[in-house]
Amino acid sequence: MISMELGDIIKQYIIEGPNALIDFLTKSEKKVSIKGLSQLLYLYANDKNSSTLREFITMCLSGYRPSLQKIGFNGERGDIKCDAKPVNIDPSSKKRRHNGGGNFTDFTYNRLEKYKNQNINIVVSGFVDGRLIFILEFPFVYQPFYNKLKEQLDKQFHGHIPKGIFLRSANFTYKNYKDCTQLKIHHLNKVLLTEYRGLFTKVFYNFLLSLSGDADV
Repeated sequence: MISMELGDIIKQYIIEGPNALIDFLTKSEKKVSIKGLSQLLYLYANDKNSSTLREFITMCLSGYRPSLQKIGFNGERGDIKCDAKPVNIDPSSKKRRHNGGGNFTDFTYNRLEKYKNQNINIVVSGFVDGRLIFILEFPFVYQPFYNKLKEQLDKQFHGHIPKGIFLRSANFTYKNYKDCTQLKIHHLNKVLLTEYRGLFTKVFYNFLLSLSGDADV
């Protein structure tokens, strides 16, 4: 539920405009602004219909310049482009668990080869309740990962390229890139990882600990 403080902030911006919002926040009590901004970030970070904020922080912390375009790659770092795969899990979830995976929606052979030819990187990040736990990066062309996606296309289309038809979702898990020698870890919050241990598969939890040099005890 949106608080009155956040409601007033949103109303000022949408109805009156940016200048009116600045004037409103300048005159408001500090705690009103803080409470409103805090709730806005919480709602945005947990938005089930948009991953924009989660993609943005994932790009920033992995050294990429974020792109705000809805279509295309999510970020650039020099000549390198990347596709971000942030996953957020509700702590009250009974079934969902982080497994280091993600998915490509409306996937095609053309997109598979485009990503391969442009040699992009995949950046996987995990959130719980809007809080960032980990960020991992690896090349799209890593063979076991590439093969995992291609196998799903082959199973659906048998090598043909049907016009206007897509594979609704091509998915992967950490098992498809765990042995990549170019795998990078950009962020790992071990305090939150431990706190939300139950929202990670056991094997992926141990994998993250191994990357940090720790062992599960």
